[in-house]
Amino acid sequence: MKLSIAILSAAASAATALHLPVSIFSEEAALQRQFVDTSKGWLNEFLGNNGETIDNLAGSSEVTDNAWDILKGDPKKFSKFTTILEKFSPTAIDHIKDEKDFTLFVPTNDAIPDHKHKHKHNDDDKNAYLNADIWEDPVPSVLGKLYAMADKVDMTQEDDECKRRLKKFIEAVVMYHTVAQKLDINTLHDFSTIETILKEPNTFNGAGQRLRVEQQYVPPATVINHYAKISTQNIQSANAVIHALDHVLIPPPSAINALFIFAREFSIFTSALQKVGLAEELDLSLDGKTGNGQLTINAPLNSAFERLPPKVLGFFFSPMGSRALRHLLEYHIVPNNAIFVDFQSGEQAKSVKSDNDDLFHKKIKASTMLEDGGEVEYDLIKSQTVPYGPYTFDVKLQGKSVSWHDGISRNAAFQVLEELLMPPKHDHNGINEADVDDEWAWIQSL
Repeated sequence: MKLSIAILSAAASAATALHLPVSIFSEEAALQRQFVDTSKGWLNEFLGNNGETIDNLAGSSEVTDNAWDILKGDPKKFSKFTTILEKFSPTAIDHIKDEKDFTLFVPTNDAIPDHKHKHKHNDDDKNAYLNADIWEDPVPSVLGKLYAMADKVDMTQEDDECKRRLKKFIEAVVMYHTVAQKLDINTLHDFSTIETILKEPNTFNGAGQRLRVEQQYVPPATVINHYAKISTQNIQSANAVIHALDHVLIPPPSAINALFIFAREFSIFTSALQKVGLAEELDLSLDGKTGNGQLTINAPLNSAFERLPPKVLGFFFSPMGSRALRHLLEYHIVPNNAIFVDFQSGEQAKSVKSDNDDLFHKKIKASTMLEDGGEVEYDLIKSQTVPYGPYTFDVKLQGKSVSWHDGISRNAAFQVLEELLMPPKHDHNGINEADVDDEWAWIQSL
């Protein structure tokens, strides 16, 4: 599918079923509020001139019972979504009608919030709804406003910039809900993450933004991006598989912003990154020209830092400890490669021969930001506890299972750690080797 677009996203990835502390994830509604609240800022940035929109698709012949026909045939479930597309983005409809063999996640009517406007729409106030204020809301709320105004706005009277913004926004939403292969519910469970057709400049080596797939057992559910549950699965059409969602999917933010959202879990890590000047290097500009477009961040929880003796933690954050702290942090970051269980964006990671190497167990080494021997080793594991049963996924780093694997962000993969990684002592980057060795020997003796 020939689709690409620039987008600053508005959410952060977090897990509900693994080992992260319950405090963040105990209430789905609270988690969704975090996603929604942090989406308010990205629209004004995203709706600039970066990126492209959906190309005109070749061929206009309609197929009986194609994906669009199926959605239109179920107004009780999908009327908000179809009304928004009909009014504001006909090219997105062409995409749903004409593309072949794809998967479409569609937010139901309940997923798009109702909006009651306060102003009448008349000739003197024709922009009462289509003005800059609409983009200050979270993504689901914007969709709710668009639905509420669909029968009140005359698009022929709106200016070209307004039309461009609406078209670009809606097409971005549709692209992040689209996967370029047919995946029924059982096949979805074969993946830890899947690629959408929403692409950003200079990210993931040209691959699309990703969705994280999670199988919840109690109660049974398939969850996308940790908060959107598939409410109706395997809706068949001639050209696509459709899965209905109870929440709108919001693309994730850049790596550093994703960490900032979960301050309760990563505030020490983010403070450390800011202290040594690494935070900007983990970010990515909208045009993709500054920052790093593909990273793996082995992110230590606050509890990992709190395992350190108080005087060691105090030293790291003292004026004298900045060099050692940067040394430590660089060992937790793999540049130029986003490493997930079932996807790698770069070629820098190298396979390591192992008796366990097969389709479901890949062992690789990757260079960190720490120069001169700063490598880490990953075991990427996809396994079945029983033959033909569901797959489970695991990532081991330096031989230990991570606390939570395959977190997504706009430009990075996250592997979350409960313990800090101990970097090698040597750093030949313009620093006296003896001083570094003495410094780390002192720290390790505390």
